[in-house]
This record gives sequence, structure tokens and C-alpha cells, in this order.
Amino acid sequence: MFRLEGITAAVFTPFHENGDLNLEPISAYIDCLVKDGVTNAFICGTNGEGWSLTVNERKLVAEHWMKVNNGRLKALALSVSAAAVRDSQELAAHAESLGIDAIACTPPAGFKAKNFDNLIKALRSVAEKAPKTPFYHYHLDASNMNNIGDMEELLKAVAANPIPNFSGMKFSSINLYEFKKCLLLPQGYQILSGSDDQLLAVVAVGGYEFIGGTVNFQGKLFNAVIDAYKKKDLETAGKIYNQFVEHLKVIRKHGGGVPLCKTLMKLTHIDLGPCRAPLHRVTSEEEAAFRKDLEEVGYFRSDELLAPK
Repeated sequence: MFRLEGITAAVFTPFHENGDLNLEPISAYIDCLVKDGVTNAFICGTNGEGWSLTVNERKLVAEHWMKVNNGRLKALALSVSAAAVRDSQELAAHAESLGIDAIACTPPAGFKAKNFDNLIKALRSVAEKAPKTPFYHYHLDASNMNNIGDMEELLKAVAANPIPNFSGMKFSSINLYEFKKCLLLPQGYQILSGSDDQLLAVVAVGGYEFIGGTVNFQGKLFNAVIDAYKKKDLETAGKIYNQFVEHLKVIRKHGGGVPLCKTLMKLTHIDLGPCRAPLHRVTSEEEAAFRKDLEEVGYFRSDELLAPK
């Protein structure tokens, strides 16, 4: 069964100041990710503002990532989530035509599935449009569309009536008990955590593979925590995670979400432009205040913490 090995950045979509797509920075963006030890990219998801892109724009974004990657990132995965199942189907078929390594899909936005049977029917209809491409269910717990039951039971239902190319789940929920139950299923589905803030706790219950927004600018830190825990160096893992929490506190103090994370990417790696409406456009004054607080918690000296002793 296919697996997304290592850490995966839920990448941002670059825009010009007027909100138009700006594909030019993507190649340099890939260099930044690789330098920080990121293995894969997850394109057009929540952090990529996929919900704010047209179907045609999403195709253009996927095409460009495929064009410029040239094997630098091990795998490119694509969110085909959409308000309409037909749009997800179209995006899935297009992804397979490009040779995208994997696709993921949330339940359709707008109308909530009544039960797992209805949800699986919708997911199956999308997966069937890309039968040779590994398919992941995107469990976005913050979305009301996902809250229809325990994900372990969903996976058991899939196993009972298999989707042939089903590989697992992007588990974006803070429910560690449910996450662990999914990991323990005998089918061997890959369960990737999307809960960045629970990094150390997820690793402690056996989750070593992440798809996260903060992976974009903290890939080294993610890998350092995972490596230290695997070596049973809990003191080091805890110390690095403590610094991670300090970073998150500043991000959330200033509003959090995609706008602040994209701003942090600008401050540390590469400018990918503003967010599209209705997301907030960070002002120069807000950026300066954000940077000041990051400096106070030692964000720009984080590499010193990760340096070999």
C-alpha cells in the first residue's frame, strides 16, 4: 500500500497583490522545503486556500507543481475537496492525468452526509475517477461536514466494502484516542496527523507522519522531535517541543491561521504574497509587531537549539 513517507508540508498558494495566481515562486519554494528536510507537499488544501480557487486555477497550480518539482520532493499529493462532488471528480481525473502521487478529499462542503454509507458513496465516486492514484480521506474535524461519527468506524466500513485505491486518512483532529484506534486497525491504512500543535503527543502514540501547515517553516523542528523520540531521547524531544509551543503561542496571539503562517513564511523563507478574501490581509504594522514577538521568544535562533551538542 502506498505511503507518504516523512513529513509533508500543507503548502501555501502564491498570489500577486491583486489576488491573481502567482506560480513563479513555486520552484524556489520547493528548494526551501527540501532544505528544511520536508519530504512531500500537499497542494490546494486548507493552507493552500483550495476553497478560494476555481477548478481551473486548481488545475493550473497542480500542473505547475508537477512541472517544476523534478523529483526534489519525493511525493506531491493534492486535495481535490470541493463543494460539489462533480468538481472533486473532475479534479481527481485531472490529477491522475498529471501523474500526481496521491489525492485526498473531504466530504462535500455544503450538504452533510447522513451516515457513513452516504459519505463512502461520495468518496468512492471521486476515487473511481483516479483509479491508479492512491486516495486518502481528508478528515477535517473543524468542519461540521466531517462530524458524523468515529473515524475508526468509517475505516472499518471502507474495509468491509473496499475502495481499491484507498490508502488512508489525513486526520486533522485533536482526538488522540480516535487517532490511535485508527492506527491500530489491521488493514494498515496510513493515518497522517494534521494536528501540528500536538506534535509530541502524536509521536508518542505512534504517529510519525504529518501533513501540516507549520511544517512549511518548521520542518527541521518536526524532524528533530521525531528523531529524538525514536532514539528515546525524551528530554531533547521535550525541550524542542517546548520551543515549538512558544512559537505557536505567538502565531495564535496575532490571529493564527493561514494569514499569519503565510506571513511567517515570508519572514523566514520566501514571500508568497497575501491571502485571498475573505481571509485577512496582514498589514505592515501587524507584520512588524508579529516579528517583534517572534524575536522575543527566540524564533529566529531556533537552529541553535537543533545544533548538535
